[in-house]
Amino acid sequence: MTLGRSPPGRFMHTMDHCIKGNFVVLYGGRNDQLSTPILSDLWILKLDNLEWVEAKVGGQHLAIPRFNHASFMNDSELIICGGQNRHFSYEKDYLTIELDQLLVDRINPIMGILAIQIRAKLVNINKKSLRACIQKR
Repeated sequence: MTLGRSPPGRFMHTMDHCIKGNFVVLYGGRNDQLSTPILSDLWILKLDNLEWVEAKVGGQHLAIPRFNHASFMNDSELIICGGQNRHFSYEKDYLTIELDQLLVDRINPIMGILAIQIRAKLVNINKKSLRACIQKR
């Protein structure tokens, strides 16, 4: 049994373990039962007490609701790649979300809510450059 409000059910989401903070990060996905079925929410499950916390994401860019994406942890940074948006077209970008609260530049943080800073970059990948990249390896 977990503490706190649990995230809504979903599929085609990602979950990553942050060793540095001893928590699991749940991002995005899809739930066709909701009025907004494609999700851009970020949830933290603290492993020391199994408490769920919904993170409020802020920064220069806002997360695009996505599902069927990939993600991984790089130290305390969550990196989210590609996926499909609410129009079912593919995103050609990646997002980096800093999860370490000491590294996040917070402006008017909401009390009791984890503040997250997000950065995004559009990546234009074409088949020719991807093929060249694969052949170099």
